[in-house]
Amino acid sequence: MYWRLFTSSGSLRPAGSDLPGQVACLCLLLLLANHSILLSQNQDDSGSVKNPLKTFQLQYEQFKEEATQPILQLKAGYLNRLSDELEAAKAEGILKRVQGILAEIEWVEGKGKMPGDEDVRTILGLRNLYLSTLKEREQERIEALEDVLRRSETLLENIQKDFTREGKIDEAVAAQKFSEEARADIARLKGALETPGVRGLKEGDTVLWQMESAGDFKEVEGCVAKKLGGSWTLTSPAEKRGHIESNKTFTPPFRISALVASESGDLRFYYGPETSMEFVLFNWTRNPTTLRLADPSKQQGIQSVPERGLLRVGETYHIEVLVEERKIEVFVNGELRGNTRTDLSRFREHVGIGPFGTATVPGRLILENFTVIQPKE
Repeated sequence: MYWRLFTSSGSLRPAGSDLPGQVACLCLLLLLANHSILLSQNQDDSGSVKNPLKTFQLQYEQFKEEATQPILQLKAGYLNRLSDELEAAKAEGILKRVQGILAEIEWVEGKGKMPGDEDVRTILGLRNLYLSTLKEREQERIEALEDVLRRSETLLENIQKDFTREGKIDEAVAAQKFSEEARADIARLKGALETPGVRGLKEGDTVLWQMESAGDFKEVEGCVAKKLGGSWTLTSPAEKRGHIESNKTFTPPFRISALVASESGDLRFYYGPETSMEFVLFNWTRNPTTLRLADPSKQQGIQSVPERGLLRVGETYHIEVLVEERKIEVFVNGELRGNTRTDLSRFREHVGIGPFGTATVPGRLILENFTVIQPKE
């Protein structure tokens, strides 16, 4: 097996990896280690037996670190290449290119949001190569962790049973909890990996809902949603608040993520007990440059943010709406466009998105992705 890594020159080179061997060695240890063997191997110099669960946890955590190394190496290689690109952009004196690369570096380091394709056009090929390779490395890590847990199921069950027989209930509960948490951690990794179109999805985030099929939502106020390829087209009757509404309800905190292009003007997000509860409006018909923010609880009035609401028709944007109990923040391509105060501590409602047409022309937008995310605590 070969790992594909970025070198400082930007080429790809094969580098040997001993991860498969590490997996085999650890799995062999776990397969051979019945509880009596594990106990005999975990005696200290005085002959007293150490906690077998803690011994296994230490081995597992060490393996997790080793399984993550190829990902860290890949990121380090990409950052080195970005550093070279940054120096070249500085030498050429191209400010926009420098800013885009700096934003890309911050995103890779986990300090910012993923820049839009337009902002990193000159390095888009490098990014796509990095993302495709990163997906491969993450898939290999998940498979390795799943294999270890699958092979160690009997061992963990025996540890739990023996603790119970010995009356060590707290230790038995700890063994059960460790097993559950390890599998939940893998489920989170798989959830992130299976939604590559979700911009800004970070490790530890949970996808609560995603618009994938017609069963995931309902059409409201005359909206018609049609899927073509990997995108959805939403059409609303002229001067109607036609939109789609999720089939699930959500309580703060959560984050709405949409990769979307408006083809008619108004672009509106919905969250509230009423089907017409628009709480974020772009390209507002009366003043397209003004961002409109409404409080779903209706305790506050509508807030207008000048010069922050315009989206160019036909251009795709990554829009994120962070909904917290006391605050709503709106980001476009990682840039904060506006925020407002609220009180949504008792809210559990559907979310939605839709266009708004003129008096004679229906509203229309293209959705490449529409997702609700639970941020990592």
